[in-house]
Amino acid sequence: MSDSYLLLRLQYVFSQEKEFFLLLTAKFLIMNKYMLLFRNSEISEDAYQNMSPEDMQADLDKWNAWIGGIAAQGKLLGAEALTQVGKLVSTSKHVISDGPYVESKELVSGYLNLEAESIEEAIELAKGCPIFNMEGSVEVRQIMVFNE
Repeated sequence: MSDSYLLLRLQYVFSQEKEFFLLLTAKFLIMNKYMLLFRNSEISEDAYQNMSPEDMQADLDKWNAWIGGIAAQGKLLGAEALTQVGKLVSTSKHVISDGPYVESKELVSGYLNLEAESIEEAIELAKGCPIFNMEGSVEVRQIMVFNE
C-alpha cells in the first residue's frame, strides 16, 4: 500500500501588473494506524504470574519504557493488558465457551494501537517489545479505515 500525502504548496506568482499572489504548498504524511497484538504461551503467562514482586516490577519498567518511547514520538494511540480469563461467544447460536481460545497454544495478552508511516515502521517499533524476553510474539496489523 502506498503512503498517502496531503500536498500544499507555497509559491509567489507575479502577474504582468506586478501584483503577486501567494500559493501555499506543504507535504504532510497521513499516518496509518496499526494494532500490535501481544501473544504469550500459557506457560510464559504462568511463569509471569509466579515472578517475584521485584522481577515483576523490573518487567513492568521495561514495558513502561518501551511504551513511553512510542508515546514520546507522538505515535501511541492506546494500550491495554488482558487477563487470562475470558469467554468465547461463537456461531449464530451464540455458543459460550471458556476462552479466549481453548484450542490455541498462545494467548492474546494485550494490545497497543499506534500510528506509523508504514507497516515497516510499525514492525521496527514492535521489535523493541519486552514480550520477546518471555519468548512471546507480536502480531502487527494495519487498522482498516472505512470512512473519513
